[in-house]
Amino acid sequence: SKGIYDILIAEVPMTSEYLETVLFTTPIYLDRQVLVQRKDLTTGKGKIKSQLELAGDTIWTVANSPIAQRIKNLSSEIGDTIYVIGDSVYSAEQLFIMTAIGEIKQSVMNEAVAKALLPDYPSADINTNISFTQFQPWILSRENASLCDSLNMWIENYKLTHQYSKLLKRYGK
Repeated sequence: SKGIYDILIAEVPMTSEYLETVLFTTPIYLDRQVLVQRKDLTTGKGKIKSQLELAGDTIWTVANSPIAQRIKNLSSEIGDTIYVIGDSVYSAEQLFIMTAIGEIKQSVMNEAVAKALLPDYPSADINTNISFTQFQPWILSRENASLCDSLNMWIENYKLTHQYSKLLKRYGK
């Protein structure tokens, strides 16, 4: 938004709050946010089955992540506080591992990240969705409309190729 960078490629969902300050490309893929928790030893499932059960509870996420805003909105929707610990040291992958081994109670991250790690950590449960499916675009400064148009043409053409399908399959999208 300050014009320092031309493009940002990251897991940032396309939301109305960002539309006021940046440009979005055509979405690259779809993703959503999920709760990561440990499976109960008796049932083999996570204890929290619904977003409503997070009322008054605490979750961890990467500091300054768009996920924190989603949790804030969810708190308003359910009419109770969900406490967010924004960790500035650990990545989403590390928070997943910390949750899976019981160092922290639960975390929220993009489903694609969680699915990629799940085979190595079968004690984790990622079956509780925190958000609806969200578009995942690239982000550009508002001053780069022509670059955004060019990228959109390239993205739309690339999405028709076998290579795009191969990338989606490889990274679990």
